[in-house]
Amino acid sequence: MALGPLIPFVRPQWLDNDGVPVAGGLLFAYLATTDTKTDTYTTSALMIANTNPVVLDSAGRATVYLDPALTYKFILSPSTDTDPPTNPIWTNDNVPGSIPLTAPSTFEVDGIGTTSTDAAIILNTTVAANNAQQYSPRVRWTGAGWNATASASRVVDGIIEAIPLQQVSGDPIIAFTLSTQVNGSGYTPRLAIRSDGAAVLGSSGKLAWSSSGLTSIDTAITRLATKVLAFDDGAGSNGVTLDFATNDTLTVRNRANNANAAIAGATLALTGASEIAMGVSASRSGGTVGAYILNSGGTSASTVSSLAIGATGAAGAALALNYLHQTDAARIQNQHAGGTLLLGTPGGDVTLDATAASVTFSNTAATIGWSAQTLITNVANAVLKLSNAAITAGVVLRFSSDAILEVRDRANAGYADLNFDNCLAAGLIEADRFATTGGGNGIDFGPAAPASITVSKGIIIAAS
Repeated sequence: MALGPLIPFVRPQWLDNDGVPVAGGLLFAYLATTDTKTDTYTTSALMIANTNPVVLDSAGRATVYLDPALTYKFILSPSTDTDPPTNPIWTNDNVPGSIPLTAPSTFEVDGIGTTSTDAAIILNTTVAANNAQQYSPRVRWTGAGWNATASASRVVDGIIEAIPLQQVSGDPIIAFTLSTQVNGSGYTPRLAIRSDGAAVLGSSGKLAWSSSGLTSIDTAITRLATKVLAFDDGAGSNGVTLDFATNDTLTVRNRANNANAAIAGATLALTGASEIAMGVSASRSGGTVGAYILNSGGTSASTVSSLAIGATGAAGAALALNYLHQTDAARIQNQHAGGTLLLGTPGGDVTLDATAASVTFSNTAATIGWSAQTLITNVANAVLKLSNAAITAGVVLRFSSDAILEVRDRANAGYADLNFDNCLAAGLIEADRFATTGGGNGIDFGPAAPASITVSKGIIIAAS
């Protein structure tokens, strides 16, 4: 209930024109600029009305409270006057029911220093009860805005108030709350700054940024549903949503939140112990996984600088590994120094699932290694070197000419020996499968190869 102010000032004393108290005088109260009587009150609760006219005591005093929503006209008359008055001492019109503040108003408190103190207090003195909180009086701002559709002016209001929020135990939380309404439609809370440190937006609120003052929204974060946030252009025409309603799962969707969105980025950097799974399972031990990006300290004790899948096209045919090391038994390693693709055991298989698929070296220094003692190195176009890691033993396979395979020494300068010590054949080795262009160490068929060679226990026993 509104509280009315005491007619200025506390228990004033009314005097006649000679400065003598108007003992038993009559104070008439009317609505401003009219002859319509209106009430004044005996207390600030504005529940009990004074008589009208108010009869002054022998000293010319009376207690009079006013309705702050009204503007009054007062007439003071001697005790001998009539009702309505015919012999007034004075008339005072357009008296506000509340003490007006000039615009702007200044509340000045000097000498505060670094200790804050009150300059104005808006107070509700009623004590709260269980489930019956007592809001603070509110501060209200009112203006007018234009409705372009209805071609009409609309009243716009904003209020700020302190709202106590009762807790299950302990002290209440105070929510310093901003609410708005248009044309008396009812106030809707928009923003609350709480005493527990939280800033809370209303159910339809959004956190927005604008490059043109407050007239437009360029970027906004909006709550669409429980545990669903939209990041968009403010109008909702461009953006994505983050859906984290499922425990331990973050889903990036389009603005309509009905389909998964693309994630585009020039760089994805992982630091510390981290792991990103792509596929049908959130855990490698829980099902099939499309791919993993691992970082130092991850669940497989792995170290990765980068991993690209489908980097060369939408079909996803490319797998690019860079400086990757994984210490479990089945490992893939693209070493920084040697550029090695290493398959460990067990389970160290690479399977190409298309008949036209191939493994291609991207530079002459690239190497495939089965162990520290076995390497295949791309030496030159159509030339492969098979060697140990130290390259102290090995040969070159050369197939630069169509349908011809040459086995050469590691320097690719001369032909290498073919060791048949443990090569057993029960039948014939036909010469047209070993046609050669020149000599070399080991078996040399010469320019005129025999039609067939009979081999028994690794020894040539016949040729024709």
